[in-house]
Amino acid sequence: MLRRIEIMRLNVEDYQRPFILVRNPAKRSEYTERILDPKTCRLLDEYLKLRRRLRVKCPALFITGRGHKARRLSLKGLSDIIKRIREEAGIDKPRAGWHAHRRGGITIAHREGVSEKLLSKYTGITPEIVKRYIRLDHSDAIQAFSKAHPFFKETNKSQP
Repeated sequence: MLRRIEIMRLNVEDYQRPFILVRNPAKRSEYTERILDPKTCRLLDEYLKLRRRLRVKCPALFITGRGHKARRLSLKGLSDIIKRIREEAGIDKPRAGWHAHRRGGITIAHREGVSEKLLSKYTGITPEIVKRYIRLDHSDAIQAFSKAHPFFKETNKSQP
């Protein structure tokens, strides 16, 4: 759930398994630890092994080019990657880019019980923006309301 600019600015030393140190774009010197899932860590470990074998000197974590011509991947390059992934997955939604991924990740975490306050702390997004990112449909609201409201407690107990 990183911003494109945060991904672009990552350096190899920012990856400290299982964490990645993310620089706040607004406060260039401030870092935040973000935990990575085990699959992402395995992929990054393999990627970095390959880079070492190829003797890539560029400090950027994600690069374009090879050898001494390697340079930091651009924002356009990152957008092209997500577009290619979307096309290969058969997702025909032109607006389903990085930002949609951030919104989706926040929505899923919220549905699984992560509070808005913790989401704000983890992502570095203000609580007001986190609230706007969370996408709930009407059936989610009905289900949560009927589960929590005392008038529905008897009905919920009698249902299998």
